[in-house]
Amino acid sequence: MTSSASPHAELLALSAVELRRRIGAKQLSPVELLDACIDRIAALNPHVNAVTATAFERARAEARAAEAAVLRGDRLGLLHGLPLGVKDLEETAGLPTTYRSPIHRANVPAADNGLVARLRAAGAIVTAKTNVPEMGAGANSFNLVWGATGNPFDPRLNAGGSSGGSACALALDLLPVCTGSDTGGSLRIPAAKCGVVGFRPSPGLVPSTRRPLGWSPISVVGPMGRTVADACLQLAASAGVEAGDPLSYPVDARAFLNLPPVAFVTGMREVCERDPTSLGPNPRSNYELGAAMRLLDVAWAKAEQTRRLKRFQRVFDEVDLVLAPVTPVSPFPWTQPHAAVVQGRAQANDYRWLALTDVTTLTTHPALALPCGRDGRGMPFGLQVLGRFRDDLGTLAAGQAMEAAFAADPALARPRPDPARLGPVTPTLRSIVTAPPVLDATSTAGAASAV
Repeated sequence: MTSSASPHAELLALSAVELRRRIGAKQLSPVELLDACIDRIAALNPHVNAVTATAFERARAEARAAEAAVLRGDRLGLLHGLPLGVKDLEETAGLPTTYRSPIHRANVPAADNGLVARLRAAGAIVTAKTNVPEMGAGANSFNLVWGATGNPFDPRLNAGGSSGGSACALALDLLPVCTGSDTGGSLRIPAAKCGVVGFRPSPGLVPSTRRPLGWSPISVVGPMGRTVADACLQLAASAGVEAGDPLSYPVDARAFLNLPPVAFVTGMREVCERDPTSLGPNPRSNYELGAAMRLLDVAWAKAEQTRRLKRFQRVFDEVDLVLAPVTPVSPFPWTQPHAAVVQGRAQANDYRWLALTDVTTLTTHPALALPCGRDGRGMPFGLQVLGRFRDDLGTLAAGQAMEAAFAADPALARPRPDPARLGPVTPTLRSIVTAPPVLDATSTAGAASAV
């Protein structure tokens, strides 16, 4: 078992906002913070497998440079000196980006993609990659390259997906900043299952240069954090126009720092047509479902999305926000690909049980997953806060107000996992891996992640 007491526990429990303030005030060294994160990853990650490939030595060099910049009095970025975990769907220079599929296990990009480049430019230190399902498909972060990510409250259960590694790493204070992305709920579901904040922004607010269908509003990238303010800090560092994303637009990103107190088939066609057996059941079923659609089916779906959007607007003629659960079920075992039964009804595939988040994706409204106490099984419960069309600022402001109100009530406050309850899991979280993953020269994830 792992003791919750450590020389770094108090420091790492601080919000990303507070850590950044202390770095800017010369009260905290970026080197000290990074070393604390690395120590905690080594101690706790073996029990949950949230962090995979790492770049610790490169990160240490960058932390030393960040410390020197503070001492010189340089102008500092919003994320200056903060260790960053990057979801393994985002390309990272010199660090494996496998998309958690065996067919990409040897992929080491030469350059960062747009999101990672923006976060680096804001001073974040890319420290590690975080686990996802294969190709990001399915709201359960297990795959044949790195294995499964266990829930930080009970590693026998799943951490959600596809941003499960990021959510788990934040919940256990392994890293103060982690990225996420969302198609049918991939930011909101893991945030809800791990007791952290996940924000699906309006399409284009945070540019995404990796979408194969650049004009589609379905898939977005967005921030995660332990608090709404932490998510807003990352949002302020990443929002804005970028030519690589045709949906992006100019925005005053720093407005998110001062809140008022209130296409899957296109991306996988080549792989599926060449060798469909190379993919696991969740990404393959997603592809097959889409590939079976006729042009008339697609046209109807696009028109129905527009009709749903118009119907949804009528709701906001009467209310300011729509509140709903993020998921209909408590975390289930990670060995189960998806929730097989919901309210007595069998679920045909991984998309069927995501209706509460998937339907709001189709409206393109901003959606926040906010920790709201525990469910009947003692696991984190996530409240979904849906805002008005393109009102990201108002949605986050309302979420922050609710977060403050919840904090005063032990039954509603954000739950915190107890590291002392972590331990070995049977079957092991790495037991489904068929061959050693490919790591870069500075990575220690193979040892750190093995259970």
